[in-house]
Amino acid sequence: MCTRIKTTMACGHTFTNYATTCGMATNSRPCTPNVKFQHLNDTCAACDPAARRRRVRQDYESRHAELMAEYMAAKQTGDGAAMARVELLVMENSMTTMERNFEIGMHCQEEDVMWWEMI
Repeated sequence: MCTRIKTTMACGHTFTNYATTCGMATNSRPCTPNVKFQHLNDTCAACDPAARRRRVRQDYESRHAELMAEYMAAKQTGDGAAMARVELLVMENSMTTMERNFEIGMHCQEEDVMWWEMI
């Protein structure tokens, strides 16, 4: 019999880990797994504020590098209109990043992760 652990996170998301497999999945009769439930007093990576802030920063830096390359190319050719357009895009990128960070919330002290006993 397969054993799986179903973990519910504080954010409401769940994940399932197969601790052992019985090999019956290849047979015509499906296996009925033994399921253990547990709760993790922490958020998943998709919901974790620190991870979300890192992704926002990475997105900002990547877009900023692209825009700077465009700006330098426009400057080399003397295209003032393109330079002005890119300057607006740089400001828009900055504003979007600030809005995304505001949605995530202020950086605060993270609590320790507490595992509950398996049920």
